[in-house]
Amino acid sequence: MRLAVGARPRAEFGFALAFLYGFLAFSAGGRAVYQLVTRFDEAPLAVCLSLGAALVYLAACTQLARRTPAAWRLAVGISSLELAGVLLVGTVSILRPEWFPRHTVWSAYGIGYGCVPLVLPAVCLLWLGRDRTRRAFALVSAPSLLPSGRGMTPGASDPLARAKRKE
Repeated sequence: MRLAVGARPRAEFGFALAFLYGFLAFSAGGRAVYQLVTRFDEAPLAVCLSLGAALVYLAACTQLARRTPAAWRLAVGISSLELAGVLLVGTVSILRPEWFPRHTVWSAYGIGYGCVPLVLPAVCLLWLGRDRTRRAFALVSAPSLLPSGRGMTPGASDPLARAKRKE
């Protein structure tokens, strides 16, 4: 669908993701600062993890709002780190609850935040792997994050497509 001259594009899913990450950065950061001031001595690990989560969310927010190849690479790395952190902290907080006398943003896979911390990085990685998204970040021949070559620019990194072109 082409836009008329002077028409504004509709809101893009990526900017909605950036907004969600900004909202989480604000809420997790507020929680971390409050716990840092009032309850740090009760649960220093939980407070530091919440502060770290807030910083991860802030970094993701800023990179998703930019549209450069470097921002795409950073967003993929940050989202991967976030997903790994949620899975690790979530699992440890369930197996060893005594290590977490206070909940963190990622405790029990983010249950205190409606499991958004678990779902958001996975959705973000899927969105970043789309061909259309990679083009928006000025990545024409970026390796696909999706299996079976879905989302790849035809021939960009597909050896079969390159072989057919040579024939």
